[in-house]
Formats: sequence, structure tokens, C-alpha cells
Amino acid sequence: MSCEERAEEILEYAAGGLDTSEREALARHLATGCPRCAGSLAEAESVLAHLALSLTPLDPSLDVRARLLARLEGAAGASPPLGEPVPRRVPAQRRVRIWPHAVSVALAAGLGAVVIYFGVAVPLVRDRDTLRTEREALANRERTLERDLAERDQRIGKMESDASRTTETVRMMRSPEVEVLPLRGSASQPGALGRLFFDRARGRWYLHASRLRPAGPGKTYELWFINSAQQKIPAATFDVDDNGEATLLVDLPENVGTLALVAVTDEPSGGVKQPTGEIQLAGQLTTPQS
Repeated sequence: MSCEERAEEILEYAAGGLDTSEREALARHLATGCPRCAGSLAEAESVLAHLALSLTPLDPSLDVRARLLARLEGAAGASPPLGEPVPRRVPAQRRVRIWPHAVSVALAAGLGAVVIYFGVAVPLVRDRDTLRTEREALANRERTLERDLAERDQRIGKMESDASRTTETVRMMRSPEVEVLPLRGSASQPGALGRLFFDRARGRWYLHASRLRPAGPGKTYELWFINSAQQKIPAATFDVDDNGEATLLVDLPENVGTLALVAVTDEPSGGVKQPTGEIQLAGQLTTPQS
């Protein structure tokens, strides 16, 4: 028998409700020092003790006492009293005979309350803890799913953007009006190469750079349009992949004037309004573009 199964038996043990064999068997188990059953017994005894101490002794009413006296005298075969009846004192032990019965009723009620507590409240507490754990697990799962969905949406958005840019680039490359401007590496990166494809009809430029070193920590590459008045107009920033390659699709800024030169410099992350770094790639238009 497990300790959980002994819970109700311990309550009856504390209230004196077990038979001899059951009481001896439980006493042997308690003698082993089982901490759980010992704690249950102490709790049951405490509850029963508080119930007993909370009862108020009841004295029988005069009418009830008279009937009890008449019943006792009749049972004893006593003869009727002569003359005026003489009041008789009822022994104290007779007056309080209702006390053991009241105690038994109270103990039975207390025993029932404790049985209900262990049989109903404790399982409910366990169920509440289980539900709380399951709710927390579901909340964690929901947060994980939301994060996964957000990451998926970002990936899908990037794929759609890349696909749109690729489609636009292919359309531009097929246009008969596309002009190609080669870019050469500077002294700091002599092996770097680049090509700019200019769609005059749409006013768009497509850059493909290769053999560029990573810009470095806190750095990025920036594309510049330089007009015949030597005004430097920032176009866009970009980074290279592990192979030193990068692609960029940009629109020609408005009021740029007559283009004479295109250059790529290394600048602080986020780009700048006027170039501060060294030129890494550059190409001069043989025929100025306006």
C-alpha cells in the first residue's frame, strides 16, 4: 500500500476508527519512520484536536432531565415518592452524557472534512499546477512560432525583393538601349573590376562589382555619380560577399546634370553625403550622359 493510499486510513487511525489488525499494521508502518505518513498523522491529529477544543459542553434542559429521571426510576423499579416530590440532583456524569456523543459527531465531521480535503483539494491543486505548466509551455510554443513566422516572412520578403531585382535586371540587360561602362580598380585594389549597365530610357543603373576586398569593420562601399561640374552625388551603399562580389540596382538621381564619372569609395557604415574615403573603383564616361 502506498503512502497516498494510506491517507484516509491515517485519518481513521487518528480518530480511533480502525479495527485492531488495521491499527497494528499502520502502527508498524509508522514505526519505520516514514516522513510522509508521519506528517499526515500529525496534521490529522492537529485537526481533530482543534475540533474537540472548539466544542462547548451542553446541559440538558429541565424537561429533558425530568424525562431522563423518570426513565431511570422506572427501569430501577423504584416506588412512587410519597408526598411532595423532592428535587434530586442529577449526578454530574449523567448531565454530561451528551458530551461524548457530541465529541463523536464533531470528530466524524472533522474526519469527513479532512477526507474531503485530501480527496478533493489536493488533486485540484495538482491539476492546477499541471494546467499552469501546460499553459506556460503553450505560451512558449506560441512565442517560438511567432518568431519563426516573422523570420520566414523576412526570408520570403528578401526572396521576393531579389526576384524582382533579378527580373528588372534581366529586362534591362535585354534592352537595346543599354550602355555598358567598365570600372577599374585603383592602386589600392588593382585587381578589382566592375561594370555599370545604364538604361537611359528608364534612368537606371545596374552595378556588378567583383574582386573587391571586404570594406572592413565599420566600413561600407558607396557608389557616386560625378557630373561635369565635379559635383559628387551619392547613389547607394553596398557590401561584398565572401567572393568579393556585389550587385546593385539604382535609379539615377534627379537633377544630376551631365554625368562624367562614376566611382566607388570606402566610407563609414551608413554612407556619407560627400566622399571621405579612397577611390576603389572608377570609370569615366567617354560620352557624357545627361
